[in-house]
Amino acid sequence: MMKFISNNWKPFWFALFFFVFFFCGSLFAQNNFYLQDSSYSTEKPVELIAFNVFHVIDNIVKIEFITATETENHGFEIQRRNVTLEEDWLCVEFIRGHGTVWSKNIYEIYDTSIAPGNFVWEYRLKQIDFNGAFNLYPPVDAKVFSFFTINLSAQAAPLNNALNVSFSPGSFSGRAKIEIFSATGRKVHSLTREINSAGESEFFEFDFTNRSSGVYVVVFSTNYFVLAESVLLIK
Repeated sequence: MMKFISNNWKPFWFALFFFVFFFCGSLFAQNNFYLQDSSYSTEKPVELIAFNVFHVIDNIVKIEFITATETENHGFEIQRRNVTLEEDWLCVEFIRGHGTVWSKNIYEIYDTSIAPGNFVWEYRLKQIDFNGAFNLYPPVDAKVFSFFTINLSAQAAPLNNALNVSFSPGSFSGRAKIEIFSATGRKVHSLTREINSAGESEFFEFDFTNRSSGVYVVVFSTNYFVLAESVLLIK
């Protein structure tokens, strides 16, 4: 004998059905979100806040970059290629990272192995984790012009009670300082100026009216190199 479910029970079964349906669906959605979140992360292993390349002089290029934070960072490959000659990327040097740190770190190297000539070079960073994973950062250009040697010359001009200093900047651009010291090490003149890599010689005349005869040393200095020339002044 068949038994029929009373109409009074129908609302209960419908409520039970919807409860099971939504409860299971909610669990599935939560588990699915958890699995996705555990396998995907937007956190970068290294937060790079600056990457700069400067042509210093002749075949010297300075590479400087700054990180704000590092996570499991093994280090950086400094890579270079000649854009003018369409060369492939070449590893110039490897710099060790700081592992996991939350403070700013400054890295810098000098590349002295580039070929002479008028070329455009590109530099880029390949950041490598301890597990072997790596990230490539966009390249930065460095324009290198024909090499010149900075020629520093100092000559005494006793008739004018002066000491003449001249130099050719070559491919150097930046701030330079000219200082003149006596034989005892006392600074008697100082001049700072911005130099442009125009390749033209510059000339300066320093007054030595109140200076005695003797040997003086002229020092031409920048943030990257120092040149010195001695001169004998006889009145």
